[in-house]
Amino acid sequence: MYSELVRKWRAAAVELGLDVVSPFDLVLSAGKDLHVPLLVKNFGARNGMLIVTDYSVVKPHLKLISDLGFGFSVLEEPLRPAAGIYDLDTMIEMLSDWGWSGATEQCPAWIKVLD
Repeated sequence: MYSELVRKWRAAAVELGLDVVSPFDLVLSAGKDLHVPLLVKNFGARNGMLIVTDYSVVKPHLKLISDLGFGFSVLEEPLRPAAGIYDLDTMIEMLSDWGWSGATEQCPAWIKVLD
């Protein structure tokens, strides 16, 4: 069973053509993995954005996460069911703020250039 946060991102993935992996395990070192609800590829850092609901999950690993080419964002679990209900404009603003990190020729047309 998926959380509402994951459902929301899966809906956005379909609507916006995002490459989302859920759940995602990041290998930090031999025998040590970081388990996160979501990875949004092609945004933020070179290898994408890890999505967590609790900063304490990533806090001990900030430098290693960055060194491995990932960014992260701490997002709250939605209070209402996400079945088709999320704010598309807010999602586009957030993704635009993170920035496109994928191949230039594959950048979505809906990305907003932020000043």
